[in-house]
Amino acid sequence: MSGWTGRVPKDIRERLPRLFQAVRTMGQFALQQQSKVSLHTADVKGRNELVTFVDRRLEEQLTSVLTEEVWSVPVLGEEQVGKAVGQVPDMLRRHEWWWIIDPLDGTTNYIHGLPCYAISIALYYAPAQQVVLGIVYAPPQDELFWAVVGEGAYRNGAPIRVSDHAMQKHFLIATGFPYTNFSRIDPYMRMLRRLMEETQGVRRMGSAAIDLAYTACGRFDGFFEYGLKIWDVAAGALLVWEAGGGVADFEGGSSYLLGGEILAGGPACFQYLLGRAREYFGRVPTVHSE
Repeated sequence: MSGWTGRVPKDIRERLPRLFQAVRTMGQFALQQQSKVSLHTADVKGRNELVTFVDRRLEEQLTSVLTEEVWSVPVLGEEQVGKAVGQVPDMLRRHEWWWIIDPLDGTTNYIHGLPCYAISIALYYAPAQQVVLGIVYAPPQDELFWAVVGEGAYRNGAPIRVSDHAMQKHFLIATGFPYTNFSRIDPYMRMLRRLMEETQGVRRMGSAAIDLAYTACGRFDGFFEYGLKIWDVAAGALLVWEAGGGVADFEGGSSYLLGGEILAGGPACFQYLLGRAREYFGRVPTVHSE
């Protein structure tokens, strides 16, 4: 299939139930194996970056199901890329379509026995830098979030919407603390303090995929983080957008997939976060969200 008509192809749409079933099965495998992993059995990829045999097994299984049972296009996975992160934009230009996966977003939580991690899958159309399908599955809670472009967002089959809170004192914000890239830690900490003073609170879950899924269903009013990769946010960003929220980079633009920074939230919180980003990270032009 060449090009994109603005819709997910019918044959792929019809295969989604099988994909959902496979993802749930992989999630059960992750649950069963969690007690077998530890800091002593994990490999170190980089500073504060860990990988387990479960990450690798899930990536192998996901790649097999996606390419053999759903659609045979290239797969971009966190463990496959390894240290070649800087080459990802060039890699994506080599093909029109990609599966973008994070087999276990929240590996540190997983290793420490915390029930906050997810399998993240996105179908990406490279010429438009557009995600057209996003799936986030949280095995501990058995919550399957998914969205197809133009068709809304869902949790376990029920439609979801972003929060409609309008006052900043009611906003509950999610974020992720910098853990490998500390180049912007000073403006980040200043903004974090401001949010603590002005909102109902700030939470750090340790999984961007979960943060975005929870923002999409209104548990969080908004989310911001820098230092992320495309596989961290691709699926979750579409969830927020299809749930009626706004998504942007810190400048209010559309480079949140490859630019390493993201803001997302319900309409009022999205604009609030853009304003605070303008104050602490630089100028942010006005952006209209749906």
